[in-house]
Amino acid sequence: MQKYIKFILLIFFAASYGGSLMSAQNTSSRAKEKVLGYNRDNKFVNFAYITDIHINGKNDEVYCAKPNLQHFVAMCNEGFCDFAVFGGDAHSAYGTTRDEAFGYISEVSEYFNSITIPLYTTKGNHDRNAKITQEETISNVEYHMLYHNHLDTNVVRFNPNDPYGNYFYADYPMEKVRIINLNYYDSEYMQEPGIHDKQLMWLDEIALDFSNYENPSDWTVVLFAHYYKHCGERFWKTIREKREKTGFKVAGLIYGDSHFDQYSFEHGMNLVGVMCGYCTPEQVGTPSEDSFSIFTVDTLNDCLIETKVGRGEDRRFHFH
Repeated sequence: MQKYIKFILLIFFAASYGGSLMSAQNTSSRAKEKVLGYNRDNKFVNFAYITDIHINGKNDEVYCAKPNLQHFVAMCNEGFCDFAVFGGDAHSAYGTTRDEAFGYISEVSEYFNSITIPLYTTKGNHDRNAKITQEETISNVEYHMLYHNHLDTNVVRFNPNDPYGNYFYADYPMEKVRIINLNYYDSEYMQEPGIHDKQLMWLDEIALDFSNYENPSDWTVVLFAHYYKHCGERFWKTIREKREKTGFKVAGLIYGDSHFDQYSFEHGMNLVGVMCGYCTPEQVGTPSEDSFSIFTVDTLNDCLIETKVGRGEDRRFHFH
């Protein structure tokens, strides 16, 4: 009899635990409710973020990304985010022809074309398709024309000396937030990642220049890159020296590539890795089908808040 009671209790607690796990995963509506709560007394910058969709290519399971991508687009159009960011890697093919790879990233851009808020994209390693020959590499100009050509140049500032470099910044002056979208693969003639001379000079002289702003120390910077390990010492030194001189804050550098949530504090800033935007076939039709985030830049409390939709847990990162 005692064993029977223990068995019943075990089933009860297992069911309860499973239910709590499911309920802990935010739906889009629950995430929206949380984000609006964060902004109840003060309007902060809020943005949607998805990365590593891998919607097609060599992986037989990547079709699972499509519902997630559709849900992401729908949530972006709910009207409570200021902009959206794609962290890179639209597809899974790596060593395919240029035309095949361009077709893959074009398919994803068709989804993004339905988003009614500004969308800022980050070039990923797969998006370059640079593992065969130079002739098969998708060029910076091609990527720009597909993803960046429609951005409002009154808001988005490209490097005038490298207008197709696939990196830029945009200001949200009411909240005093600047977002900087880096190109981690900015050389068309290099197979390895990195941030190189033109982009570094632009970062130093333009993107991190707040000399024309009243009270530069009131500003907060958010950086985006597909990854960060090979940014180089000059990159970190540039940010460090500009922060010391100007006094602006860095909420963090947000990246993808690794396919699961990560966090580290390096170079004096939050480095926030976000999991990939596709799921396994077993997760289709469950709350785990989705995997994207809404970030809130709380400039009053110097806190970067990540509200998950679907898989993963909400996170907070304090900054200075």
